[in-house]
Amino acid sequence: MPEVETKVRTWLDSGTRLVWVVEPAIGRTFVYRPGGERQDLGPGDSLSGEDVLPGLTLPGRDGLS
Repeated sequence: MPEVETKVRTWLDSGTRLVWVVEPAIGRTFVYRPGGERQDLGPGDSLSGEDVLPGLTLPGRDGLS
């Protein structure tokens, strides 16, 4: 996943405010924000658009499969 993390860093450095990386093979979703720690979500967790896409909530992997 190092290549993906490099791309995520490039996007965040360019002004992107929220990045989701979905890894269905391992059942995890990683949420990245500028200046923040990576947040790891599991199959039962929902994704939120936060203040970038207000009102958007997506089900975790169980709902996306």
